[in-house]
Amino acid sequence: VSQSRYLWRNTIAKEVGTKPFFILNNETLKELSRKKPITLETLKQIKGIKDVKAEQYGERIIQIIKLYLIEI
Repeated sequence: VSQSRYLWRNTIAKEVGTKPFFILNNETLKELSRKKPITLETLKQIKGIKDVKAEQYGERIIQIIKLYLIEI
């Protein structure tokens, strides 16, 4: 998850024309790696992810985490 999360964030940042830390900051990415939420409700419990970010990026984040969990 760790490399995937940074790659994902950088890709999204390029798509929308902003800095990666405006998408999700490093602490949020670390918490995602620790907690590995697989639903929108558990995703919203991560510091730095509220309704707007969950709606914008939630499904993609969850997909990355699920793929990681299948691989391990």
